Amino acid sequence: MNVKERLKKLYEELAMGDALYEREMAKRRYANYVAYVHRYDKKFKLARFQEYICDCIDKLINNELVNDKGEPYEGITVSIPPQHGKSRVITETIGSYYLGRFPYDHVIEIAYGEDLAVKFGRRNKQKVEEFGNLFDEVDEKGKIIRKHELSKVSASALEFEIEGTNGGMISRGIGGAITGNPADLIVLDDPYKNRQEADSPIYQKFVIDEWLNTIQTRASAKCKYIVVHTRWNEDDLIGYLLQTEPDKWFEIRFPAIAEVDEPEIGRKAGEALLPEAGKDIHWLLNKKKSYENDPMEGGLRAWEALYQQNPTSKEGNMVKREWWKRFTLTLEMQKPGFWPVKVQSWDCSFKDTDGTDPVAGHVWAKLGANYYLIDRKNERMDIVKTMNNINAWNIKHPDAIGKLIEDKANGPAVIRLLRDKVSGLIAIKATKSKAERLNAVLPLWEAGNVYIPDKIEVAPGIYETCTWAAEVIEQYAAFRPEKKTQKDDDVDAGSQALNWLYFMPAEKPIESDIDEAYYNDGKEEESYFGGEVTAEYLNHGGNDLW
Repeated sequence: MNVKERLKKLYEELAMGDALYEREMAKRRYANYVAYVHRYDKKFKLARFQEYICDCIDKLINNELVNDKGEPYEGITVSIPPQHGKSRVITETIGSYYLGRFPYDHVIEIAYGEDLAVKFGRRNKQKVEEFGNLFDEVDEKGKIIRKHELSKVSASALEFEIEGTNGGMISRGIGGAITGNPADLIVLDDPYKNRQEADSPIYQKFVIDEWLNTIQTRASAKCKYIVVHTRWNEDDLIGYLLQTEPDKWFEIRFPAIAEVDEPEIGRKAGEALLPEAGKDIHWLLNKKKSYENDPMEGGLRAWEALYQQNPTSKEGNMVKREWWKRFTLTLEMQKPGFWPVKVQSWDCSFKDTDGTDPVAGHVWAKLGANYYLIDRKNERMDIVKTMNNINAWNIKHPDAIGKLIEDKANGPAVIRLLRDKVSGLIAIKATKSKAERLNAVLPLWEAGNVYIPDKIEVAPGIYETCTWAAEVIEQYAAFRPEKKTQKDDDVDAGSQALNWLYFMPAEKPIESDIDEAYYNDGKEEESYFGGEVTAEYLNHGGNDLW
């Protein structure tokens, strides 16, 4: 044998070794299995966040995923944006892998409809047909003693069994009949077909009832659950499970654009989740803009729910969306001295951070009985950038003499470093919870006294949409006191300002540029509380006070 032939044989042996290693790892680790069964798809490559989800699933079924009490979690909730591979990586594949490892067990997969359930069942069935030999049982000599293959008598997409065992899988649409042996793994993928269903109180109740009275009754004593769906509403199934049984559920949540650093997948705040598939930050920002510009698609609320996994109720929680009044911020209103009283309000980031925590800054004004949010910043800032922004607003809004800074986190350091450079710094010591502070000024929203810009005049006669208004409204609508983690920086900055401004006199200036033309484009104001819109109603707390 010459050198060329030896090298050829060596390469063949190495390739055979690699193939055997891939097969062995596909049997042992779910992430490797997903990559192995999709290896013929040249466009598919397991993303880092998908690999993390797969590893969590392995830990779940091995009872290695435990809560703070050291108890194994019963299930995993997975919420990621649309078209990010959740069904392909999980629902279309996990059944075949699980039955390969536990051929005598039973799997139930549930979707919102029978058609989708058939698809999930068919994809798992195909993988058992094509890759089932990974899990053939062999004796010490390597002889096959049980082939891992489909049963010859039960092998439909909706229900199939494994030959020589009592194990198998059934797929159903939600509400469909689930019969047979108790399940050892239950996967529920997208119980909601669209936003209308997710927002419907009747359908919300139907899904929860199905979960409690049908799906859970089919679980064995050792059953594990995987619930995966894009978030639509905070009262959807994932929201219900995390709220009612937090110790039983491990939450996996990845927004399209990272809100904080995610060391588990090596992603930094502000980075896209799946840029390798063309969904980079530029694509995502364009997608966000399309939602903002199309209320029929759900507006910013839909973007926050579907892509950022920050769902809210349809109406809002403490602060309802319709309670905000809208106005046009004219050039005259932007001149120093127009408002009787203005104030900056800052919610700073935590101490000793690297600048990845969000900071919110507001400028609020008061006129008569009404309160106006006229400027806003919300971005990730370290202490230096926070001070620079306060300084910049000191120039832009010189009549906002008071600068309210909460006396926690980086607040005390900001005050100490700026005290001799910027006047009017006021430390606000919070003696009540966030919810209590917001609740104290909640009547201002209910009474229609809180305004946020609809348009901003940027040059004489030229108006632009206020791009940040929808973000503020959505954050207030999403705020719930019982949530452990939530975006509430704008809520803190706003409630801090309103609690302070409430006791400040704000008499009408001698000449006021505000009139009906600046409200709702001059159209008659609608009542948000029902009943006929009367002149008395429009004047109550309105122009007659100015």
